[in-house]
Amino acid sequence: MAPFLVIVVTLCRLTGTHGITTVSEEVSVEVGATVSIPCLYKPSHKNLVKYLCKGGVWLSCDKIITTNSKSSFPEGQYTISDDPDQGVFTVSIISQEEGTQTYWCAVEMGFSKLDEKTQFKLFVSKGKSSLYVDQQEITGFAGDSINISFDSKTHGKRGWCILGHCKEPQDGFIEGSHYSIDASKQGVFVVTMKDLDMESSGWYIFFQGKLNMPIHLTVAVNSKTMNTRKFKSVASKGIKKNILPSTSTTVSTLSDEVSTKKITEKEPDVLRSVPFCSPRLPHPNVSYI
Repeated sequence: MAPFLVIVVTLCRLTGTHGITTVSEEVSVEVGATVSIPCLYKPSHKNLVKYLCKGGVWLSCDKIITTNSKSSFPEGQYTISDDPDQGVFTVSIISQEEGTQTYWCAVEMGFSKLDEKTQFKLFVSKGKSSLYVDQQEITGFAGDSINISFDSKTHGKRGWCILGHCKEPQDGFIEGSHYSIDASKQGVFVVTMKDLDMESSGWYIFFQGKLNMPIHLTVAVNSKTMNTRKFKSVASKGIKKNILPSTSTTVSTLSDEVSTKKITEKEPDVLRSVPFCSPRLPHPNVSYI
């Protein structure tokens, strides 16, 4: 009886726990094309070694590449990168084989614990993939909108979600940004995200049926837009005039233009011929926004 109990305990431990999240179903990719898969992990895994394993059965899968060693495969076929601050490691794969392939995102937990892992599948085919996007890396600007177009040859429920929260109800908002999916053109879906902010950066998943396509969005600061918005924000609070210490001079600000309204003879002559806002001759008593 004792040996049997030992075996049962061992098998239970082999199942492990899933402290990692990735795409929920299959990712469709063309033979020879590169696809990137994000693997989200717990904050406690931040300093641990991450790796990619290939094979339908976890116990016999082949460790392909790790974050602390190079791959034995041809250069570029498999790559892995870790972003501890975001709690995500990303694997990129170039597959030369047709068919469905099973991989595992995994984290080395040390000698006293079993490695944590989660599975994903690639559906590799010749010709354009069944769920296709031109590029997985997208850049947008804070305050702006972006459009991401997907070509689909599959069927089923479709949606847009942030990695790690795809099982939550789809209400049209993610991280404060409103999104919509335009399906007016057959076989094409356009995801629009509006009012981007810095917190909108991260990995997203577009899904239809059992197919997923991960997208990485980076939101950058548009300095021109931010400066304009800052000016408008100040104006909207009622600060429409800058009053110089001299009671004889008032400067009114309209949009991006500054004009002198009234200048007495006491003001320097140079102020009559050179705009007040000239960077070469700043007025010593004016604060610029």
